Amino acid sequence: MIIMRFFFTCLCFLKYTYCQLTGREGIKIAPSKKFQESCRYIGVRTKYNVRMQSLHMQESDQADSSINDTFQNNRNAARTRRQRGYQWEETLVKRFNGQSGWTAFRLGSPSHGLPDILAVHTKTKHLVVIEAKSGSGTTLLVPPEQIERCQVWLRTFSAYAKRHLVLAYKFHSKKRIGLAQYRPREIREFYKVWHPRTKAVECICTYDGDLFTKSNDARKKIRRAECVMPFKTRQPFDSLADARIIF
Repeated sequence: MIIMRFFFTCLCFLKYTYCQLTGREGIKIAPSKKFQESCRYIGVRTKYNVRMQSLHMQESDQADSSINDTFQNNRNAARTRRQRGYQWEETLVKRFNGQSGWTAFRLGSPSHGLPDILAVHTKTKHLVVIEAKSGSGTTLLVPPEQIERCQVWLRTFSAYAKRHLVLAYKFHSKKRIGLAQYRPREIREFYKVWHPRTKAVECICTYDGDLFTKSNDARKKIRRAECVMPFKTRQPFDSLADARIIF
């Protein structure tokens, strides 16, 4: 019933408008009070619909702008992580090269199947392959494929009697608690030894210095993985209590 009344009102409104525009006298409509109220209602509803469409368009523009801002923030965060990773690798290379007899190189992109750092000591026949990770979170992860490529390099340079695979972790002085939000904390570094013949699995290091392996959704804690490096580090004193001396 309401729908029929609405269509009838619209029809009357169209007839009345047509009559006013053409000036025809043959079609005379005496608009009643209800008809006038219906016409005003239609006009108000039309303005309301136009206003709602405008609001929807504004909300859509705001949503698109928010998506673009989020995308740009994610790109900036990814760029910052890459720059920090490069700086950490460069720091390790400089530390090695600052020691007598050591020569280190930053090999480049992991997409080429290369480890992050290669360091050698020709007199003592030491060869060290390093996978470096840094970040502002509470855990840092090394994927199994990166460990496996380091093991391939160790097997390749069999002329060196002392070959080691070291996972170098650095936790920055700012802990990330949200998007572009950080909390100050102590800088910590950890250097974990991974045996060249041990199966490559996912390795996770925590801010407290604990090393865990993850395989088939099962986590296992690795003990006595910390090692003493031939240069000055920022390792916590507690982590050096049972650290291994390999150099």
